[in-house]
Amino acid sequence: MELNTVTMPAEDAAKAFREYRAVFMAERNRIDGELMRGYKALSEGKTLISLTEAIQAGGVDEIGRPKLAIARADERGIKMRLQTDGSLTYDPSPHTRVFSPDRLFEFPSDFLPRPVRQEGWYESSEPWFGWWTATLPFIPPQYRPPLAMQNYHLLWEAEWRRARGSQRRDPMLLRRLGGDLFAVVAAWDLTEVEKLVLAR
Repeated sequence: MELNTVTMPAEDAAKAFREYRAVFMAERNRIDGELMRGYKALSEGKTLISLTEAIQAGGVDEIGRPKLAIARADERGIKMRLQTDGSLTYDPSPHTRVFSPDRLFEFPSDFLPRPVRQEGWYESSEPWFGWWTATLPFIPPQYRPPLAMQNYHLLWEAEWRRARGSQRRDPMLLRRLGGDLFAVVAAWDLTEVEKLVLAR
């Protein structure tokens, strides 16, 4: 998976972190807090991504669905709703509507190119294109956080399905720093054995 990433020399990032930490501690400004956490991650050698840019740069498949999926790492699966106006929602449980900013990701109209309704899709006068599901990738032991999986997210190339059994490719384990900013904790490819086991 090719993404636009942000890197920085560790010394420069550590200096910027200290500056923003001092301001954040004095004012408790949300933006200063996000910048502080971003510079801290860079000083630790991590790479940063913008989720918005990553999903848009990931592109869409032949029928207009986004190629990338995002979900909190402790979820079993994610549902993606693509509307005909190009807006996009990722929600693990859309029918319960339990709001959590770490579980629900919503993007506005024209976020993605407007999809063309395909033969066989749900027909309605309402401007929506439908719900699709994907299950989360397996995290190999060497990349798995020891505790608090709910503090991490997965970004991966999803194979969307109307039913269960979607496959997973090229996952990345992310840590949310705030807003649209995520630190890349790990990236890997699934082995053939993992693909066989997960396909069941």
